Amino acid sequence: MRLKGFTLVETLVAVSVLMLVMVALMSLAYLGISQSITSKERMVALYLAHDAMQYVVNMHQRDIQNGNTNNINTFVSRCSSSFGCRVATNSNNLNSSVTSNGNNTSNPLLRRSGANYRHTGSGTSIYRRAVYTYRDPLATHDVRIRVRVWWTDDTGQIQEIELYRHVLAIGALL
Repeated sequence: MRLKGFTLVETLVAVSVLMLVMVALMSLAYLGISQSITSKERMVALYLAHDAMQYVVNMHQRDIQNGNTNNINTFVSRCSSSFGCRVATNSNNLNSSVTSNGNNTSNPLLRRSGANYRHTGSGTSIYRRAVYTYRDPLATHDVRIRVRVWWTDDTGQIQEIELYRHVLAIGALL
C-alpha cells in the first residue's frame, strides 16, 4: 500500500523554487528602494543648485533696480578661481554672502540646520556646492554662472548636478 504525500525530493525542489522566487522579489524590493534614495538625492542636489543660482540672479536683479551694477563685478572676482566660491543664500546682500574658496579643492560640506542646507551649522550632509563665474572673452558684459553640487552616493560613486546661466553684468538678464 502506497502512502499519499510528497517525497523528500519533491519537498526540497518545491522549497528551492520558493526560495528562488523570494530572492528575486527581495532583489526587486532592494532595487526599488535604492532607486528611490538615488532619486531623492538628485532632487535635493537639484534644489541646492537651483537655490544658489536663483539667489545670485535675484540679488543681481535687485542691485540693478537699485542702481548698483558693481556688485556683480565683485561677485565675479570672488568666484572666478578654479575652486569657485560659497554662497550663503540666506543673506540679503550679494557681496556679504559670497566667500571665496581660496585654494581649497574640497569645498566645505553643506551643513543641515533644521530643514535648510547651509555652509555652517550643525549636522553634516552628503552635499557640497560651489559657484563658478567667468566672463566671455567675446562678450565682455556677459557673465556666465555655473553652480555645481556633488555628493558621494551609497555605492561610493561621485554624483553631480550642474546648472548654467548667463547674466549681463550691466543690466538685463538673458
